[in-house]
Amino acid sequence: MKETINKMLDSLTHAYQPIVNIHTGKCIGFEALLRNFLESGFESIDAVFKYAYANDSLFTLDINLRKKAIQKIKNSDIFQNDTLLFYNLDNRTLTSKDYEFGKTIEFLDELNISPSNICFEVSEKHYLECSEYLINLLNNYKKQGFSISIDDFGVKFSGLEYIYNFEPDYVKIDRFFISDINKNHKKRLFVEHIISLCSKLGIKTIAEGIETLEELKECKEMGFNFAQGYFIEKPQIDLFSLKSVYEHINEIKSTRSQTDTDLILKNLKQIEPININDSIINCLYRFKDVSVNLLPVVDNKMRPIGVITEKDLKNYAYSPYGKDLLTNKTYNKPLSAVITKAPIVCATSKIEDIIESFVQTGSVNTKEIPPVLVVQNEKYIGCLDAATIINIVHKYNLVRVSNQNPLTKLPGNNPIKDYIQEVINKSNQAAFIYFDIDKFKVYNDTFGFRQGDRIILFLSDILQKTFSQKHYFVGHIGGDDFFVGCDLSKISFEEVFEKCIKAQDDFNYGSKVFYPKEIIDQGYIRAKDRDGIVKNFGFVSVSFAILHIAKQSGNPDEEKISKLLALLKKQAKSLSAFSIATLFEPNINLFDFYEFKKSHDFSIKQAK
Repeated sequence: MKETINKMLDSLTHAYQPIVNIHTGKCIGFEALLRNFLESGFESIDAVFKYAYANDSLFTLDINLRKKAIQKIKNSDIFQNDTLLFYNLDNRTLTSKDYEFGKTIEFLDELNISPSNICFEVSEKHYLECSEYLINLLNNYKKQGFSISIDDFGVKFSGLEYIYNFEPDYVKIDRFFISDINKNHKKRLFVEHIISLCSKLGIKTIAEGIETLEELKECKEMGFNFAQGYFIEKPQIDLFSLKSVYEHINEIKSTRSQTDTDLILKNLKQIEPININDSIINCLYRFKDVSVNLLPVVDNKMRPIGVITEKDLKNYAYSPYGKDLLTNKTYNKPLSAVITKAPIVCATSKIEDIIESFVQTGSVNTKEIPPVLVVQNEKYIGCLDAATIINIVHKYNLVRVSNQNPLTKLPGNNPIKDYIQEVINKSNQAAFIYFDIDKFKVYNDTFGFRQGDRIILFLSDILQKTFSQKHYFVGHIGGDDFFVGCDLSKISFEEVFEKCIKAQDDFNYGSKVFYPKEIIDQGYIRAKDRDGIVKNFGFVSVSFAILHIAKQSGNPDEEKISKLLALLKKQAKSLSAFSIATLFEPNINLFDFYEFKKSHDFSIKQAK
């Protein structure tokens, strides 16, 4: 059997696929993927390991493949001090009859490589019963400095069990969920919950199998930490073609607010971390400083692992035999015994994401809430404790209130402009809608501004209820003018149009309650127009204009969008109904213009 294994090892090799920071494109590591299995006489990678497992030689094969994979990348120019190698660990290896402890550490010492450069990927494909033996075995890997990742998360039913028992450093969301995630609301819902859970547990997330720009943008917006897939780079046997930074990822514009990042960085607490390899005794010395009540814990590459609080250390010290162990000078218990997992966020995270991690930790006592650890380029740069986050929330709310309409509390002009630009940057399909109340000035002049405010609030309520889903944005431009926006990569244009019609019908029908009965019976009001001439006016109604940004529109800027919406609004008011335009050629300011009637028939004319 040994001769057969050696022949297999002669022909088997590895290709390497980069895993990058989803915001910067900086490569954090590479996944080693087995290749040349056909040349070895096997129809698939699974068949290779199945054969070795059946012959009680799985560990022997795997440990030699590990060494081969690590040695190949170690000898290349792409390998850096902080490079991670993600190695697929066949789960059955851990229970294989030929398993031996300490072999990986042994050859890593020979190659002068730190365990912190290696991340073992545990897959759901071959179910591992979460026995005490396996939990202890993986915990031992982590204590030695190795990282653990759950691979192919979501393909089977054991993923959550693995997260709970193995406490991984990374979770890789399977390609099944990533494929067309920008078009599939159900997939987004599942993945958002997984990301939220992992963030609260201090686990970093990797989007597997990204193949399109749209998938990458969606994953970026949802809060993934890292990305992997053909859109970034295909697996490469030749390591010379691999890069340390993938600029096409870095160049993709983010919708993350710079204001959020500025708030985070300005309020960051720069507490000096303690290394995971330090002893509890050294940790105790750090807590002698009365101003220190927690210590962030990092690995040798400055990657955050968790925190140690003064309370955790006291609980350990006052546990049975704890005091005796601590006073024993030969005792050198590792810090892992007292580490608490903490949420880890990027410095470019949205304030809302940080707030969510903060408020859902499950404690009502802010002193017991773990801090949020902040990273930049995967390295620890500081933390946000409860008091700091409360301060950020206060400042964030002040900024938000200053940009709200005082009457409706909806986002005002600045957030609307930011939203338009963000959607244009992120998507090549969008709908921007302008709602305006017709005959509002006549109503306001006749019945007074308080009644006019009630009409405005009535339309505000209708728009917020009609466009309540997450992918809509509702804003208040001012006066009786409102804005609604939508990314059409997540919803059809027809559905948006039907919602606009519903909002219009609800307002036109419901607004009559704001008139006295005698006026309703009369069917009109007598009032002066803008020229001072007394005329008969009908009841208030709402008109809307939709600017549809089509796939071939390119990237028109926010200023141009606003001008086109104003033009459409004027046309819609003249019809007392609605107008719709699809922008095709932004460079020459040409668009198709549709005059819709209630029958949904329309005519087309050109406008410049």
